Amino acid sequence: PKVIGAVRGAMGGVLFLDEAYALAGTDGKSDCFSGEAIRTLLTEVENNRTSVMVILAGYRDKMSGLMRCDPGLPRRFPIELHLQDYDATQLVRIAEKKARESYNMCLASGVDKALAEAFKTTYASEVPQHNGGLAVRLVDEAVSRFATRMGRAVQDQAADEAEGTAKATGHSGGGSDGGFQGESQLTLYDFDLEDPFERQQVEAVRQAAAEEEQSAENAKVLSAQQRRECEEREREQAERTRRQRQALGELEGMIGFDKAKAYVRKLVRKIQFVQAGGSRKVLDTCKNLILVGNPGVGKTTFARIIHKVLYAYGVVKEDVYVEKNALQLKGQFVGQTSPRVSDAFAAAKGGTLFLDEAYSLAGITSTKGSGGHRDTFANDAIATLLTEAENNR
Repeated sequence: PKVIGAVRGAMGGVLFLDEAYALAGTDGKSDCFSGEAIRTLLTEVENNRTSVMVILAGYRDKMSGLMRCDPGLPRRFPIELHLQDYDATQLVRIAEKKARESYNMCLASGVDKALAEAFKTTYASEVPQHNGGLAVRLVDEAVSRFATRMGRAVQDQAADEAEGTAKATGHSGGGSDGGFQGESQLTLYDFDLEDPFERQQVEAVRQAAAEEEQSAENAKVLSAQQRRECEEREREQAERTRRQRQALGELEGMIGFDKAKAYVRKLVRKIQFVQAGGSRKVLDTCKNLILVGNPGVGKTTFARIIHKVLYAYGVVKEDVYVEKNALQLKGQFVGQTSPRVSDAFAAAKGGTLFLDEAYSLAGITSTKGSGGHRDTFANDAIATLLTEAENNR
């Protein structure tokens, strides 16, 4: 009755069924209602083929499974249109349109190129999953950062005006002249696209120039905004330095770890090379790592420390460390394993994912004389692991 009601309700128009593959059941398994739903749909489509247009939509692979459920489906729905993923340029255009139409704002100079590059690299794995929705979300987040930035600027302007009024008592003093009314551009900062290494280099140059050019008298007349920006830069740099020293201190404090320490020192030298002006591509390599060793040698401890080092130096963007035993990712039923592996990668997005006892994904046991064996979920686990590792490298 539900299928019939949906078709009859769209009579003379269009019936759009999103996620139509659900008609075939859950996870590709037909349930007791799947066959009835599909047969009823086919009957109604055939009986009303000139009275209603039915559009089935869904993910390409899952829709292929639906079309194989009944030989009548390809005959009733002979036309298939595959809507391609948006490319980086198109996603930038969507972002620009969203900013213009929803917020009456535009992208600052250079943001379009940086955003396009981010779609190809940082967000490459998210594009197939979200497409235009990703561009819309990034604009919404950028506008939120913009509002915070403008709120601080208004406070700084009010502080400057208060200081000016105090120093010039008796002079006519109007309120704000609306200096922020023309501020309607979303910057690299708003989109969180500023390269941390480039930002450190710029700040170092700016700080050196300020120390050379500004006298003690000039420092006294800095605006509230300039003082705040200077203080924020100093706090950020102090916090970065503290995290770096703390992470390296933890590593150096560990007994043993000679080869692991040498690896981290080599990595830190690469980071310092980039900070000094070297090519960022030195760090744009696969950072996946295999830790091997007997129980109790400190594999888990080292994994936590190296995450702290990478985050402190800006190599990983988020302070997110997800620790899983590989057995937690194995499903109990067919179709459960792949989503668990994908969810683990999603939870660690931008940070570090540590899989302890990773050999469990392959179903290899350490039973004496067994030589190891592969269980029924091993292929799903390894295939999904490889796919996610490649998409999020």
